[in-house]
Amino acid sequence: MQSHGSDRVREVAGGRVILFSRYPKNWQPRVEKTLTSSEHPGTAIFWEEAIYEVVSADAQPQGAVRYVLEPWREEHAMRVTDRYDEQSETQRFAEHQARIKREQKRKGTILVAFLAGHLPAPVQEQIAGELGVFAHRMTLMSVLSVFLVIAALLFAMVQQLTSGRPLHPWQIIVLAFLGAENVIRFHLAWSQSRPMGSLIGTLVYSIAYAAGWRRGMPSPMQESKGNALYIREETADAKLRDAFHVREPLITLLTPAEQARFAERFDYDHRRHSSSVAWILLVFSAAGVYTSIRSGSILSLLCAGAIVIEQFMRLAAFKRGPAGSVLGLLARPLTKKLAES
Repeated sequence: MQSHGSDRVREVAGGRVILFSRYPKNWQPRVEKTLTSSEHPGTAIFWEEAIYEVVSADAQPQGAVRYVLEPWREEHAMRVTDRYDEQSETQRFAEHQARIKREQKRKGTILVAFLAGHLPAPVQEQIAGELGVFAHRMTLMSVLSVFLVIAALLFAMVQQLTSGRPLHPWQIIVLAFLGAENVIRFHLAWSQSRPMGSLIGTLVYSIAYAAGWRRGMPSPMQESKGNALYIREETADAKLRDAFHVREPLITLLTPAEQARFAERFDYDHRRHSSSVAWILLVFSAAGVYTSIRSGSILSLLCAGAIVIEQFMRLAAFKRGPAGSVLGLLARPLTKKLAES
């Protein structure tokens, strides 16, 4: 039998095949039958003209794996299958090399996370997605490094004061800025698991991005994934319908003829809002009558009293149909464009 890539193959008695591979192939070995579970066959391997079952997979030194394969038994159903040929083995080797590179990059990123955590949030998320790490943890590690800088600055300032030398204003400004920024970044990364870059890191990255170093670099101004605001473009009919629903309570103040025209053009029913609007006007106008009596204002008393009487009359008229209000004079300009559309 022909092996592929760097694999080595040895045939043994009983049709068994032992395959030595330098890296794991994600083949599942057979699960033997127990007192409480049935037997589950291993991965079915299509090799040349034959079909084999993966019986066992034993780890070897330096990440190698020893696979034992047996001819497939016809009484079992194939649940997981794979092919063993030059093309599939080339693809598996490429995936293995990519995994090694990702792991090396991930370890390197962890080592430089104290600096990478200062980059803008979209950049941290892209690095995290490529390397399989958590973006907010890079922020937390960079926050820890800044806390060490703050502690060093505090120690230096205390030494400066004890030696009798005055503090410079820039020392206090830098310390206050770093402390406030670090607290905000720590809160966001710890409580919401979201990355956040520092001002210095964002400025350096933005300068590099503006200078033309854009190869594979996301824009520092783009929204982080999952945080962008989507605004749907409304159609003209939808905008007209929304405008009608917003002004529908005001339409109940218009004359019955005007309300009938709105009922022809829109889904208008005076019974939806007329009583509610009338009761609200009644309550507020009754309050106006009370305050007018207390203040002795005759004009406001007459106006509020007229509205109270009108609302009682409208509430009684709603049993027969729509009824307008004198306040329709104020509502008509607000519904004019809606009536003309």
